[in-house]
Amino acid sequence: MITVVTLGRSASTWYCEQLAKAFDYENLGEVFFNNTIANKFRLKQQFNNKNNIIIKLTPYEWKRINPPVNIDQIFNKSEKVIFLLRKDFEQQLQSEFGGRYLKNTFGIQWHDEFDETYVIPKEYINTHWETFVRMYSNELKYITELYESLNISTKTIVYTEDIVAKEFNKLKRPIEFEIPLNFNITL
Repeated sequence: MITVVTLGRSASTWYCEQLAKAFDYENLGEVFFNNTIANKFRLKQQFNNKNNIIIKLTPYEWKRINPPVNIDQIFNKSEKVIFLLRKDFEQQLQSEFGGRYLKNTFGIQWHDEFDETYVIPKEYINTHWETFVRMYSNELKYITELYESLNISTKTIVYTEDIVAKEFNKLKRPIEFEIPLNFNITL
C-alpha cells in the first residue's frame, strides 16, 4: 500500500493516478472524503484484503472521522508514505480558496475544466479569507509535525512543482480577486 498525505490543490489526484499506473495498483483516492460509511467500509475491505492500493489522506477529512482513524496502523502497513506538498503555499491557498468559492457559488467541481475568468468579490474575501487561511495553515502545520514525528523509514516528501509539467494548468485557475489578499494573518 502507498499512502499519500497532502492538502487540497496539490495535484494529488493526478499524482495518485500516476502512481497507480506506475505500480499497477488500485487508486482508492480520498478514502475518508465526506466521512461516509461507504468509504470507511471500502477502506476496511481493501486494507484487510489487498496490499496493492493507493490511498490519499488529508487531515481535514481524517480528523473528522468518528470513531477516530488509527493513522499509525495505516502508516505501518504502507510500503511508502509520501507527503505531497506545494512549495508555493500562497498560490496553493489562493487556488483552494478560489476552488471553494466556485464550488459553493456556481457548483463548479474541483476537477472541472473552464476558461472563463471568475472574480471573487471583496465581500466574500472579507467574510471568509482570514478564517480559511488560519484553518489551512493549521493543516499544513499538522502535516509538517506529523512528518517530523513519524518514525518510519518509508516516508518521503515530494513537491508538486517538481513533478508536474510547467504546462499543467489545473494548478493555475482563471480566478481573480477583487481586492488584494492579506497573507499576514495572525494564526
